[in-house]
Amino acid sequence: MGNPLGLLCGWGKLRWPMGSQTASTPPLKGPAPSIQGGSRLLRVLPLLAILVAVLATSLYAIDFGPHWDEDNAWLKPLERSLREGKPLPGKYNYPTFGYWITVLAIVPEVIGALVQGLDVSDYVIERIYGQPFRIRLRVMFLLVSCLGFVWMHRLVLRWRGSWLEAALATALLAFSWEVAYHIRWVAPDGLLMQFGALTMLCTLAAVRSEDGRRWLYASAIAAGLGCGSKYPGGILIAPVLIAAGMVGAQGGLSIRSRLRQLGIVGALFVGTFLVTTPGSLFEYEMFRRDLDYEMIHYREAGHGVYTVAAGSDHLGRMLEYFGGHVLSPFEPVAWALTALALVGMVALARERFMLFVLCASFPVLYVGYMSTMVVSAVRNVLVISPFLALFAARGAMVACTALRARSARIVIGGAVAAAVAANIVYVFHAAERTRHRGFERSLGELSEHVASHGDRTFALSPRVRAGLADSGALADLSNTREPGAEGSTHVATLAVECAPAIDTWVLGPIDLFWFGPKEINFRYYPTAWGYEERILVMPIATAREVGLPGY
Repeated sequence: MGNPLGLLCGWGKLRWPMGSQTASTPPLKGPAPSIQGGSRLLRVLPLLAILVAVLATSLYAIDFGPHWDEDNAWLKPLERSLREGKPLPGKYNYPTFGYWITVLAIVPEVIGALVQGLDVSDYVIERIYGQPFRIRLRVMFLLVSCLGFVWMHRLVLRWRGSWLEAALATALLAFSWEVAYHIRWVAPDGLLMQFGALTMLCTLAAVRSEDGRRWLYASAIAAGLGCGSKYPGGILIAPVLIAAGMVGAQGGLSIRSRLRQLGIVGALFVGTFLVTTPGSLFEYEMFRRDLDYEMIHYREAGHGVYTVAAGSDHLGRMLEYFGGHVLSPFEPVAWALTALALVGMVALARERFMLFVLCASFPVLYVGYMSTMVVSAVRNVLVISPFLALFAARGAMVACTALRARSARIVIGGAVAAAVAANIVYVFHAAERTRHRGFERSLGELSEHVASHGDRTFALSPRVRAGLADSGALADLSNTREPGAEGSTHVATLAVECAPAIDTWVLGPIDLFWFGPKEINFRYYPTAWGYEERILVMPIATAREVGLPGY
């Protein structure tokens, strides 16, 4: 097959288009481009390898500790439903697609109760708060979320006809650490992410097919499922409506026919949402109460450290997160890949502007909508990650093929391949560090770090100092000090010891790193303590800036 770096720069050839369709520009309608230089095997193997790797790491670290949503959002509504004998949850802070997954998860317990002749409700309620059930539920949410990688792979194959570009886009999405730890949660964000990818696959198929109506209707259903997963997912209807206009124009439909088609699309979208969240009709007062609460919560009340100023401040924070974190846990790499995503967006806009509008409409509208809120939690924008991966893969292919010198193309291709490899390694490392966690291990890592940085002086918090003393490591560390001692350059403290100052922290840009489990990005979730073994290390100036007591 030749040099793999050459492959990265040689497939999916597309020079910078100047607006008109060329031989290298995929036609807007008709069959998808043929898979370049390969067979069905090349279409399937990369996707299978990605799925196996993602599932292996995710399942390995699926027991990551507690999560704040599991009880209140899913298990307590399920308990209420079982106790009262009602099929609906009576809680609608989220729509109920995720609730139905939770109901499906109790099937083994229901069967067990029936086989033993026991009361089903009591038997199930007794078990749903246990760790085995929690793990099963996480696995089910994980499996549904992983469908997003399948939709992404199929989307790029259908659009570009390049197995390599499809594999690259899917790998950038699947091996994003931000995606990897979020999809292990029993939360609606991974569900919405995959329905976002499915909606875009269906809308693209709608405008590329000779008879795009069935794909158009499928996209309306996918958008409705997205809204049934998380309310802001309703914005997915925007690209569906754009696709409906494109399909109508391509088919030469009359105004009346186009309006009828739009009516069907709208009915499918609304109907799908109502099917997934029937409580919006049958428990309307509860539905309205919880929806109003969330609107006030997000628009006015705020949420502790996650409260920001609506508008440009919130928008800037989201853009910083997209640019510096989503595509790689290594910030310089993430920014470089984001630059490629911008290249991909420009290339798509120049190649086929309406396809660019179709692809960019949801991210622009969604981010714009979220920027009007005063609550900033990065899981809310996980749905944007497939679009970043899609544009970055396109930008990488364009950057390679736009360069005439083979050596330059190999350098770009090698850099992209190295970035993906680094992401894969980090995801495996994070899973291992989450699975094999413990205060003693964190202390050992800190001890090695302090010993290898003799030019720094570390002020140790009381519990960190006591832990190092108990392990016998403190005696060998001459560059440590008591909190508040003169001459300290850095601070090492347990995350739980920072609680009094946590509400003053700025999400994301804080200059710190940590030893301990990598089940979350602590910079963006500083209140998600999880376990008491996360040791934070930060410059003394940062400790004072965030108001740590004693420094």
